[in-house]
Amino acid sequence: MFLRILACALVLSLMQTAAEARCVALVIGQNAYLGLQNLDNPARDAARMAKLLEKHGFEVIACDGKTPGCFNLDRKRFLDALTKLEQRAAGADLALMFFAGHGLASEEGNILAPVDAKLNCSNGAVTNGVVVERILAAASPARHKLLVLDACRDNPVGEVCPNLKGRKLSLTRIEAGAMQGFLLVTSTQFGQQALDGPPGVHSPFATALFASLETNPTVYFEQVFNEVARTTYDAAQKQRGFLQIPGKVVGGEAPADCLAGKNCIGDPRMAALAFENERLAADAAGVRNLLTAEEQTRGKPYTIEDARSVWPSWDRRSPASAPAPTRCGRKHVD
Repeated sequence: MFLRILACALVLSLMQTAAEARCVALVIGQNAYLGLQNLDNPARDAARMAKLLEKHGFEVIACDGKTPGCFNLDRKRFLDALTKLEQRAAGADLALMFFAGHGLASEEGNILAPVDAKLNCSNGAVTNGVVVERILAAASPARHKLLVLDACRDNPVGEVCPNLKGRKLSLTRIEAGAMQGFLLVTSTQFGQQALDGPPGVHSPFATALFASLETNPTVYFEQVFNEVARTTYDAAQKQRGFLQIPGKVVGGEAPADCLAGKNCIGDPRMAALAFENERLAADAAGVRNLLTAEEQTRGKPYTIEDARSVWPSWDRRSPASAPAPTRCGRKHVD
């Protein structure tokens, strides 16, 4: 009788374990670039994200086999990490990837930059990148997919190649394609800049992200990111009117998941922020279009000094303050 009871208890335990959501994550932070400008804080952002996810039951890939997260990966190690994610995503309820570092547009398309990514100073071409499509493929075996990119859109190529000063390598729009249950969140709109914050802290986007997730672990991810977007916008505005409003792309329906992994709920207040965020994004796009038109008229990009001289006229002609043309590296943010 005792053995029969024990066997039943074991079966029930196994059934309960199988019913629990299985979530896997790949978290990457890239600081020490060899052919692009170094960054100060991505590894710090990634380390905190890895700990937060592990705390809430995520299986976080440890590229060194010890510490959750992956840091300063060259292209080979980056691809190896994606292979691990793809393997673990099979049968998972949610596959999450967080990337902090350089994101660029190349002849191959949109790429996330390994630390050995190279910039050709003769033509501005970027090599040794990892295309976004490879990253989407790595997450695709999971039922739900969440990709969070805290990547600077306008890489200051002039810092590496002075002859290319003013050239911008901005990510173009990333499409969900046929992916279902997919949510992509970017730290700024496509074609725009993302602030990185001063050395020793988290980026404005990462700061807002951690605060919102830690406070609302049971709220659906999509709604949490509505709050993250507004908080990031407000924080960036305090830095001399910089315009940064995070964006998102949904494939099918957004994943009905939350950080806690169970008992997820909706938050009407956060849901309502989506409409306000769309308006803020439109305002930011308007300013960007105005800047582009000004640059086309004058025949060359604005330098930082030129842009500062026309800020007052931008303020009068646009519903929102103009973006300060800051560099991507944290050391250069005024």
